[in-house]
Amino acid sequence: MGKVTNNFPKKTYFCLINLYAMKITIVSGARPNFMKIAPITRAIKAAQEAGKKISYRLIYTGRQDDTSLDASLFSDLDMKRPDGYLGVTGHDHSEVACLSPLHILLRPD
Repeated sequence: MGKVTNNFPKKTYFCLINLYAMKITIVSGARPNFMKIAPITRAIKAAQEAGKKISYRLIYTGRQDDTSLDASLFSDLDMKRPDGYLGVTGHDHSEVACLSPLHILLRPD
């Protein structure tokens, strides 16, 4: 049998991942999505409290005056209200189609 050797380089490498802040953009299209997003936002909040450089912004595709998004929804889910609203009603297919280049404008990590 051949001899087993460690062929890894003898250089020291540094992990730079903790030097930069991670920015996450979460896009929600309907009220039920907030219930799915809530555990993610709580995990991000816990990571922030643990000293991780991570942040998020919440974008709702609907209108700001949407009556289904009452304040109690966000307090019950222990999450902040959306940071931005796109105002898409879903009645016009061109409004929905415009969401595909959204990631270019928001520039998440």
